[in-house]
Amino acid sequence: MTTKKYVAHFEDPQRRRNVTLLVSTGCNLLSRPVDLANYQKLLASEKDFEKIQALSGEYLLNNAMHNAAAANFLASEGLQMFIREKEEITSAQDQVLAEQEQHVTRLSELEAKATEVVVLEARLRQRNQEVVTLSQEIGPLRVRFDKARAKWAEVHNVVLAATERKAASAERVINLKADLNSKIEELATTGAKHAQLEKMYRKTIEHLRLFSSTVHDLDVSFKSARSIRENLSAEVTQLKEELKHRVSSLVIEKTYAMYSMRRKTLEEAKLVSLILMPKLLRSMSLS
Repeated sequence: MTTKKYVAHFEDPQRRRNVTLLVSTGCNLLSRPVDLANYQKLLASEKDFEKIQALSGEYLLNNAMHNAAAANFLASEGLQMFIREKEEITSAQDQVLAEQEQHVTRLSELEAKATEVVVLEARLRQRNQEVVTLSQEIGPLRVRFDKARAKWAEVHNVVLAATERKAASAERVINLKADLNSKIEELATTGAKHAQLEKMYRKTIEHLRLFSSTVHDLDVSFKSARSIRENLSAEVTQLKEELKHRVSSLVIEKTYAMYSMRRKTLEEAKLVSLILMPKLLRSMSLS
């Protein structure tokens, strides 16, 4: 409870400054004034009280009126303070009501969040049930996945083996192409050699023709000489004839043997190319 200080009125100004009166703000100061003697009895000493009793009635009346005015002034101040306190209380009540509304709003939000938590818990239980169901379904799916992975590994191995076979076939085709190119080069070389041999054969024929002409000329000469030298023996003539025939047959046989050997080589090369060509074409078509 708050209090107000009231200075008592005495004849001594110095004394008046030293005496104070404590009045509660809850008191009804507009009521009938109390007896000054009784009012100030507790505020003064016996000596002062005797002086107060000795004062005249006029002085007491003036003092009472002054005290009443002071009481009215204090009452007006108390009323103003009461109004201010009431305004403060009203403001505090408004603040409390605002805080209460905030608490109500907060409570509504908390209730909404609690409802949301309940819904989320229900969803969580549903999700947990779905997780359990999925965990039960994962077992067969994992078995199927393992089977599919094993099947994929098997197919991968087959594809890898086929790729390796294809690579081997490609390498074989490359080797066959290299062999074919080598055979073609050999055939080209053999053709060149055949052309050279044919040229040599023609030269040999030409030499034989010249040799035959020479032999014919010699024969004519021998015949003319035989007529001149009739005394030569028959053995010399026979030896010449045999020698002539042997030389001719030897040259012809040697030339024919060389031609036959070259011809045989060409035929073998052609035969090899005819054998390898279908295989090469088959390999190329497979790749």
